Parts: sequence; C-alpha cells; structure tokens
Amino acid sequence: MPNLHVVHGERASNAASEKRERLQKRFEEILKGKFDIIPEHCSGASVLPGVEGMLVLPAPPAKGQEKPTSAYVTVRYRTQKGTRATASYVIMPDGSFIGRVPLALPGVTREDLFDEALTHLERWGVKEKKTPVTLFIEIFPPEEWEKTGKGKGGGEGGDYPADERIEYLRERPELVDWFDSLPRGPFKEYHGFIFPTFVVLECPWSKNAAYFIDDIPPVEISPKASVEERRRIIEAQPWAQGLDKITKFERYKIAGPEARLVHFEDWKTKMQEKLDERFAKAAAAKAAVKRAA
Repeated sequence: MPNLHVVHGERASNAASEKRERLQKRFEEILKGKFDIIPEHCSGASVLPGVEGMLVLPAPPAKGQEKPTSAYVTVRYRTQKGTRATASYVIMPDGSFIGRVPLALPGVTREDLFDEALTHLERWGVKEKKTPVTLFIEIFPPEEWEKTGKGKGGGEGGDYPADERIEYLRERPELVDWFDSLPRGPFKEYHGFIFPTFVVLECPWSKNAAYFIDDIPPVEISPKASVEERRRIIEAQPWAQGLDKITKFERYKIAGPEARLVHFEDWKTKMQEKLDERFAKAAAAKAAVKRAA
C-alpha cells in the first residue's frame, strides 16, 4: 500500500508547481516589459477573504535605468481585531512576487495576491497597452454628509467591489479614450469613459451610480499620443473643467434622471440601453447634417 502522506505531498507539490507556472505565464502575457505603462493609480477591490483592496504602482527606475522595471503592491486588509492595515509587496522584473502574507489572512497565499494584482493590471488595460490617463483631481467633490459621515448614505458599511462596471465600458469598440482620478476615500475613485458625443463617469464600487455628460464636442486623440498628450487634451475639454467642482447631487439636478444610472440587478441592460440611445441620437444628427449638405 502506498504511503498516503507521500502521495498527498506529491499531489500538493505538483499543484503548487502548476500554479507557479500559470502565474509566470500570466505575468509574461500581462506585465513583463510593461512596468512603465502601469497607470499612476492602479487600484481595485478584492475578492480574497479578509482583503479589501489593492493598489499597484510602478516603482522608481533603478539606477542607470530610464523606465520602471518593477512595481509596488499595497494590500489593504482587516486585522483580527477588525482594524484596517496594509501590507507591501514588490513585483520584480522576472515575475517574482516578494513580501510576507500577514497572519491576519490565513486563507490567502502570496500566489493569490500576485494573481489578483495581475488581474487588476489586466483590467486596467496593461496587457493591451490601453491604460487610462490619470487626472490629478477628485471627481465629484464630497457632499456635506460625506464629509461628516452622517446622514444619507454615510459610512462605509455594505460597500462591495464592482470592477465589472469598468471592464464593461473599457471594452466598448466606440471608446475614444478613458481616464481615472484621485480616490474619493479608500480606493473609491471614479473613472471617465469618453465616447464620440458623451462621457460616462463610473465607479468600481457599490453605492455609486454612473453619470452621463451629454452633447460634448468631438475629442480627437491619436492612438500614438503619449500619456502627457492625452492628459493635456482631456483636461482642455470644457466638460472636464467642472469634474472636481460639481457634486453628484448638483449634476443630477442639472441633467436629470436620464443622465444617471443606478446599478440594480439588470444594470448591464440599462447601461446598454443608455449607450444605444446616445449612439442612435449621434447617428441621426450626422445623417441630418449629411442630408442638409
């Protein structure tokens, strides 16, 4: 009879080896040689037990190098006493993931954290080299109740990750460009998605609706434009001037319910309907101009 402990150990060793090989392959596909295009603020919510969010930043270039060749990862988690804490890691040029897993996360491995970091980087467009431009502003200044934590919607309880909202819009073929912003609290920044005649402001966390800015002038950005050029063009747009000045409530009062989407269970259907309405309106306007010419 075979030694069951040995058999189990061999299987566990094989599984761990296969996981490392899979992670190495993912690293090579998503991040290897692309550390310099990691966005200035690449963050996301976590699905790992006890982990709340993750932030990935390009590390400063090594001595003698012009571009980053590694990245820093900050993981935000809850301790056994329920308080917030962070743990730091480094992704090396060869795909090594360096750092210790806190004792407060017994169900999480270092491989799990690396895997999730790669997932966030992929969602932020690093794999396809289509990363967002960071606007160094806070989209939607806090409402008064957000500043005090009292009243309507105050507090953080019940928030959950909704990264699929970002992925859904980022993959639209009509997208001209996209941008992110400084966080409105722990890892809760809004993102902007520029389409030919409108902009969608969306957040990857629950309890945050999507907002539309309609009838914008055309935004022309070359696919070869640098990050600095893209940022300059976006910041120069008239609609961008008020992003850090108009609150959600004020924007709702200005544009009405048609320019907001609350994420219920069928939010993708609702989002598709709002996008289609705007695409159809733009096509009709273009056809009318053509007929009048």
